[in-house]
Amino acid sequence: MAHDTPLDSVRELVEFWQATDPTSPRLTWYGPDSERVELSGRVLANWVIKATNLLTEEADAGPRVVVGVDLPVHWRAMVWSLAALRAGASVDLAVADTAGGLPRSMGAPPVVDAVVTAHPERARERVRAGGSVIAVALPALARSFDGPLGPGVIDGAADLMTYPDVLTQPTESDPDGPAIDGASHADLLAWARRTTAGAAGPGAVRPPSEAPTGSTATGPRALVASSDPRVALATSLAAWAERGSVVVVGDARSAADLAHLAQVEGTAS
Repeated sequence: MAHDTPLDSVRELVEFWQATDPTSPRLTWYGPDSERVELSGRVLANWVIKATNLLTEEADAGPRVVVGVDLPVHWRAMVWSLAALRAGASVDLAVADTAGGLPRSMGAPPVVDAVVTAHPERARERVRAGGSVIAVALPALARSFDGPLGPGVIDGAADLMTYPDVLTQPTESDPDGPAIDGASHADLLAWARRTTAGAAGPGAVRPPSEAPTGSTATGPRALVASSDPRVALATSLAAWAERGSVVVVGDARSAADLAHLAQVEGTAS
């Protein structure tokens, strides 16, 4: 069945994942060491809601609050980015440098109100006074952070599981408020399509409406093979807006490997 109206907010995405074909995959992630994680619509929605609850309670996430996501291309990065947007906050993916750590420029002022990071030991210098640091373990199925936690650092795995999968503080975003890269929440889908279309280099993926993708019962299934977290998030949002699903590749792969993966996962034409 064709749908003319795209899902242009994270609230709409989460509600769709919960209500429509909730057992179908919406996010499949491949990582190092043969890691593979697949989240159905219902499970992905639950993760996003839990993370939204944590962010609103621990970081006062909401309009005009900036949440830095200092993570590589990873299923957990998708969850936390979606959660920040669902809370109505702004997501800053530029808080991470190309090595996956935080910029350490001498004298640089704090830039975010909270940060979700795999490197909590070097996060404080980029968080405004009183801001939250949430430590995220990168092993695919880790249930707790696999390193030392500094004073006041929140465990983004163990602590997250204590939060309900029903919103405890429903928050609506300000349509005109900042969402990401200077785009407002109202322009989130336009940003996703623009960023995806403008991506270049190995692994860049065109918008699902233009790309040679497979399909699910409800929409396209897109292969997301960019190492740039911005492009990966944008491409995923563009596919999800069309009621589709994504296969996100979190490690470097050859063109032949990607072609094989596309065939296995049903993203090839």
